[in-house]
Order: sequence, then structure tokens, then C-alpha cells
Amino acid sequence: MGGGRAPYELSTELTVTLRRGGGGAGYGLRVKPVVIRSAPTVGPLVSGTYTILEVADVDAGGPAAAAGVLPKDILLEVCGCSVRSGGSEALTAAIALASGRGAVDWRFLRVKDQAAATGAAVIAAAARLHPVPCRGW
Repeated sequence: MGGGRAPYELSTELTVTLRRGGGGAGYGLRVKPVVIRSAPTVGPLVSGTYTILEVADVDAGGPAAAAGVLPKDILLEVCGCSVRSGGSEALTAAIALASGRGAVDWRFLRVKDQAAATGAAVIAAAARLHPVPCRGW
């Protein structure tokens, strides 16, 4: 697992506030579901199969790029709603709840060393950031 380093050494948390781009444009990023399988030898908290939402692309000059979001960042929350285990449906629901709001907080996990990080390390790092239940308004 990343040369024996602890999961928190492999990642950092990033929270950014995004506003939709002008002319009906979105937030300037696309995510994709990524399935990670972790061996039982890693431990009971992280063993199994997980689907995470990874940033696939960031529009140059868009709101996400201006805020410092990068491809391969892992999406954890949108507007206070965890999207960690709910996949695309959770993301769609969180964005729907955020519609009409000017600025929306997005929370990401950034893996510091992509070459050293295994799927298990990413899951373990994400597990240290406890999911936040979706807050209504």
C-alpha cells in the first residue's frame, strides 16, 4: 500500500466553492464512476468492491479549473451531501438540491502520489473522511 505509508500520507482533502458557468454552463467538470476492488488482507474497513466518482475532465477556464480541481480528484460531497457510495444517482440528487443556490461547496480527495497509491490506499484514505448525511434546506 504505497510503500508502507499510512493512507493519510497519500491524500489530502480539498473543498472548493463553485458557481455554475455563465450561459447555462455547468460547473466545468465531468466525473466518471471507477470500480475499485480491495483484497481482504487490507482490513475489514476497506476490503471489498467500491465505486468512487473520479474527476475525468476539467474544462480549461471553467469554474472547477479556476478553483484548482484536477483530473483524478475523487469526489466526496456536493453541497453537504455525500456522494461516496451513492454513485451517479447521489451526485444527480445533490446537484438537484443545490439548484438555485449561487455557490455550492464541493469536497474532493486528492491522491498525492498516483503512482504509489493502490485502490486499497484510496479507499482507506477516503474512509478516514466520514460521510456526511445530506442536509436539506
